[in-house]
Amino acid sequence: LKSGRLPHLTWARAILGGVAALSLLFAGAYLFWGGESFIGPSEAAASDAPEGIAILPFKVTGLEDDAFWGEGMVDLLATNLDGMGGYRTIDARTVLARWEETVGATAAPDLRQQLTAAGRTGARHAVIGSVVGVGPELRLATEVYDLTSGREIGRAQVEGPEDDPMALIDQLSLETMRALLSGEEANLATSRNLANLTTASLPALRAYLEGERFYRRAAFPQAVDAYERALEEDSTFALAIFRLSDTYGWLEAVSSETAAGLGARSMRYRDRLSARNAVILTAGNALYTGDMSVVPQIEAAARKYPDDPEAQFMLAEVYIHLGAGTGATVEDGYEAVLRAIRLDPRFAPYYIHAIDASLMLGDLEAYRRHLDTYATLVDEDVAQQERTEYAVFHDLLYGGDDVMASMPDRLDALDD
Repeated sequence: LKSGRLPHLTWARAILGGVAALSLLFAGAYLFWGGESFIGPSEAAASDAPEGIAILPFKVTGLEDDAFWGEGMVDLLATNLDGMGGYRTIDARTVLARWEETVGATAAPDLRQQLTAAGRTGARHAVIGSVVGVGPELRLATEVYDLTSGREIGRAQVEGPEDDPMALIDQLSLETMRALLSGEEANLATSRNLANLTTASLPALRAYLEGERFYRRAAFPQAVDAYERALEEDSTFALAIFRLSDTYGWLEAVSSETAAGLGARSMRYRDRLSARNAVILTAGNALYTGDMSVVPQIEAAARKYPDDPEAQFMLAEVYIHLGAGTGATVEDGYEAVLRAIRLDPRFAPYYIHAIDASLMLGDLEAYRRHLDTYATLVDEDVAQQERTEYAVFHDLLYGGDDVMASMPDRLDALDD
């Protein structure tokens, strides 16, 4: 070019020119959309804040009060969903401001415009809703989108009389949260639990999901409080009864009278659960009653549902707590625990039995690895307490005479 000659056009140069042209095209599109990805600011994904949900203004058909059912739903649904299951809803004013900037006066914004508005709030998920009036009846519907992919992950719909709008909104909130969890089951709940969240009480579901978050971190006292609040709202919530029983089993040992009483109570509602859950609940109750007849049932469930960590872990629980009568060894129980961990590696309670078993089997490298992983999943005070207790456990098994001499004082210092 400097000498006044044009370069000869070759296939390599043509391809290179095409790549350059496409790069400029995508760069232009990037600038056109405000330097943001399709779903919104990239820095939102790096935030440590709980994953946000943007409730967008509802599309209203056949109703005069479109302000209440349109923009009003942003605030109403956001209030109901905020904090549930560990999610946070984006403030309604922020959502409406981004909506005005992106959609403006557009009467019927398309999906891309709506998701772009949601993404610009910094949310991870968007809820797009509609309200249709048909005579005295209303039909409310929502679609839940994952903004990182633009993919719909669930939908919900409720119908009812127009003269009780708040009851309809509560029902829609319940169904929308179920839809969200169905697309995010690895984050909190397993599909096993989602299929059985049968409570019709929004406060009960909120408290139960709070309990699940504490339970996952082995924060058992806080989990007990949350599950008990769930049962105050709905005393027949089968999964909450079962989980509360299980939590007392961790807190007070498998011989806990409280755990046994709750286990018996949960059995009264097992017909409300799926066949898989009914077997798991029955096996959990057997830990208190010593009923060996459940062993073949839970073994069959673990084979039938190899992708269900709770089925694998309940099999381990049965092997460990019902002992030699099951025909299983410590190794069998340990293998079942490891299968549960592989399926859900961030579920802290699973590691407790992995720590126990590896220590008893003399695999001290695995013992330290399990204990270190467990410590990263629980609160600092819980981790410190467990390290102290397991140090005593370790020394009881492997310590020499000098270590044993100090053992009475160390045992006295431990929590009962």
